[in-house]
Amino acid sequence: MVLEAAVQKEIDIANDEATIRARFQQMVDGWNHGYDEIFTSSIDDEADCVSSNGTHTKGRKESVSSGQPLFGRQIKGAQFVGTIKTVRFLAQDVALVHASGGIINTGGRKLFVEQESIQTLVAVKRGSRWYFTAFHTAKIETNRPKTGANFVRFVSSLFMKLPE
Repeated sequence: MVLEAAVQKEIDIANDEATIRARFQQMVDGWNHGYDEIFTSSIDDEADCVSSNGTHTKGRKESVSSGQPLFGRQIKGAQFVGTIKTVRFLAQDVALVHASGGIINTGGRKLFVEQESIQTLVAVKRGSRWYFTAFHTAKIETNRPKTGANFVRFVSSLFMKLPE
């Protein structure tokens, strides 16, 4: 019985992870269809979303109203590509998700380097469905240091340039 319960728990975790990955893909697909209902259906009603420019929206309605105008202007027709890197369950109904992605220019195949980003999401299970209740995206610096030692030199050089 104990073994069966352990096996069932592993199956449940695998199923939940697959569902979370599918929900993320729904968000990507919704973005690529112009930020429609497919995108917003993955966002929790009380979600906190922080964009790469620091804009903070609260709830599905506010997130939708703040994002929708972008699709009529600068990113109309552009495609988002993204993939989940890790899913870590913090509880049976809460998962921390790290993903990365970027925007491909309109009509092209080139990823805008300045639009490469990393996302941190918190997924929660409400009943039998998973939703993203927190979403933070940050741009990936293209000329960031690659190693710890380089990072220390990089940060030190910034402090050396500070005015007194």
